[in-house]
Amino acid sequence: MAWSFLAVGAAGVLIGVRLRVPALIVASFITIMVSVTAMQCLGFSDQRTFLTTLYLVLTLQATYLIGVLFATLLHRSPFDRHWR
Repeated sequence: MAWSFLAVGAAGVLIGVRLRVPALIVASFITIMVSVTAMQCLGFSDQRTFLTTLYLVLTLQATYLIGVLFATLLHRSPFDRHWR
């Protein structure tokens, strides 16, 4: 289970650094579909499925924001730092 959070977190950072919001929306839908399907096939309860899926999507979106922050810091001009 921890591997799924690690994989979703890594995907979120990569999407944040390289891509933008439309890719995040698609990745969120894919995360929801894969999570619900896998957990129902493995026999988890509906409540557990809902909470795990929610946490996975929140992890994806939070790490996306971290990726956007990294991208902003990496693409900042050296001259911008001196003017602030």
